[in-house]
Amino acid sequence: QDFRFWLCLYPLVVMLRLFKSFSAQPRLAVVTNTFKHAWDDLLHFAIVFLSVYFCMTVNAVLFFGQDSLDFATIDRALHTTFRAFLGDLNWDDMRQIGLIRAFLWYFAFMVVLVLIILNILLVIIMESYGHVKDMAASEASLVQQIRNMIRRFGQTRRGERVNLKDIWDSILRSENMDEDAMLASKKLLSAKALMQTVPRIPRSQAVRTLANSQLEWDKFHHDEFDLLSLKDDLEQTSVRADELVVMSAWLSNKTQAYHHELAQESGIAIPTGLEDPWITTSTGFSPRALGDEDGLLDEDGMEAIAEEVKTFVESGTAEISQEVATSLHDNIKDMEGRQANYERELDSQHNEINGLRNIVCALSQSCDRIGQLTVAMHEGGEPPEQTTTSSATATAKPTRLTQRRPHNANAR
Repeated sequence: QDFRFWLCLYPLVVMLRLFKSFSAQPRLAVVTNTFKHAWDDLLHFAIVFLSVYFCMTVNAVLFFGQDSLDFATIDRALHTTFRAFLGDLNWDDMRQIGLIRAFLWYFAFMVVLVLIILNILLVIIMESYGHVKDMAASEASLVQQIRNMIRRFGQTRRGERVNLKDIWDSILRSENMDEDAMLASKKLLSAKALMQTVPRIPRSQAVRTLANSQLEWDKFHHDEFDLLSLKDDLEQTSVRADELVVMSAWLSNKTQAYHHELAQESGIAIPTGLEDPWITTSTGFSPRALGDEDGLLDEDGMEAIAEEVKTFVESGTAEISQEVATSLHDNIKDMEGRQANYERELDSQHNEINGLRNIVCALSQSCDRIGQLTVAMHEGGEPPEQTTTSSATATAKPTRLTQRRPHNANAR
């Protein structure tokens, strides 16, 4: 018996190993990730559940212990109440103490443990399951992952792809084999830099690897958009923009000086092709207004300055693009929702305007009819000359009204 008992532990170990293997595929790891996400809530729930369950068990021993062997001791009562918790209850044995007493205990047991606490357990698990399932919704399925493995195997054999392990080792060597420093590094890694670090990696794989890495990072480290989080980035951008303006103005001034010197030496007016780009903007000054106090630099100095400006602009642009892309993602969703509401409101207003237009058209037709009846009444008798003039005027007015009413109705 002892041998069979220890032997039955082997299938449990195999089951745990299967759960560990399932973690390699996000869709298969939903169950284990659900318990990982809910373990804190489950721990506190277990404390409450065990407390209530033990109190109800002691209460059952006091109620039924003298009349039923199933509740005679604490260990038997724990087993029996757990069976009652699952619906397996010997009611005929419990009612020996009295129908009302047995009903009161069973009613309290079912309401507290089954209807309340058990449903709270289900809510905790379902909430964590929904969160984990939403995170795994965009992940590749098992079939798609198998296809990717076959594709990668073929590309590796043809030399069109580098293994992820080789990429990891190459980046680790670039950090002097310090894994902690590599993982804590904040340095931006572009496709060009990755191609220089990893030998023989194609550009398509470099771009795809960086894109997938960015998606995985954003999934676990992405914060909700907050306007205050942009404050420091915007201030830094403003400072760098001011520096760019000053450096551009300085370069423009140096270029003007070179052209002026060249024109004096050759005796020919050489157009510079440079205008004052800042004089009409909000900065309010022109690059030509800056003095040339340091003299002219040689070509090597100008190339060094140009490289510095290029590096400065590239780093600033990369940081700004990442922050803007992150912040605009949620804003675009809000704008789409607002656009849908706005379109519904426009449709409602359009229907109201059409109804008003129909009313105005009906009123216009009624006015035309009244004018025609008035003309007919005046033409039936012999009115005086003044009346005839009035009739002619009345006849002309309905005619103009008839010509203008549809245009006014359409305009409204």
